[in-house]
Amino acid sequence: MSHPKADRRKFSTQDIVRLILPNWYWYLVSLILFVGGALLYLKITPPEYMRTATLLVKDSRKGSGLELTAFSDIMGGIGRSSVDNELYIFSSRRLMESVVRRYDLTTEYSVEEKLRNSDLYGRSPMLIKFTDPNNDATGSFKYRVEHNGSVIIDGFDNNDAFTVEVLPGDTIATPLGNITLIATPYANDHREVTVSKRALNDVVEHYRKRLKCEIADKQASVINISMTDEVPQRAEDVINGIIDAYNLDAI
Repeated sequence: MSHPKADRRKFSTQDIVRLILPNWYWYLVSLILFVGGALLYLKITPPEYMRTATLLVKDSRKGSGLELTAFSDIMGGIGRSSVDNELYIFSSRRLMESVVRRYDLTTEYSVEEKLRNSDLYGRSPMLIKFTDPNNDATGSFKYRVEHNGSVIIDGFDNNDAFTVEVLPGDTIATPLGNITLIATPYANDHREVTVSKRALNDVVEHYRKRLKCEIADKQASVINISMTDEVPQRAEDVINGIIDAYNLDAI
């Protein structure tokens, strides 16, 4: 009687090849699908970038007040009390609302580029200023800068009934309220730009969730402020804006 282990079949390389060869096309199709899916995901998903600021907070109860003594790529000065209180203040809705208003983050600009939309923060040919006070209307429309310098505005929420040709500096009435057009250094970009107007509260909460304020080292009273965004300049602006808003509030 043979030992059970002796009956076990040992697979060789040839056995594996004979197993795969009859179904080689399924393995090839699967490989193409997986690689193609990965490449498509990379094409349609915009990359995100992180910006950080590291702050060393000195407790005023020890006689020094608050000072910003260490930075990463973003600088600023602060002046308050304990590190726990400062962490709460930096994360507050009030400061973020002032940043959203300062950089007009309720208005977004984008263009279609192949498989995805590209954000034009800081690069829009025209800035659209909603001039009505407390205007919290939401919606979207498109504009295009013509070669003669005029601007064609249409497509309010996919409704082409409203179409108008204006010049930079003009103020006009639209379905989303009165707007003023301001030319930028990128006014020679003649692509069709989509403008999206979002509600103030929604934008404030969106950036509050993206902004991370953490105590890195409580013994040394170190706070890390970081943010990820597909536009690195916007992440820097938000962090700088939070620090500036804190300074003004402290004063």
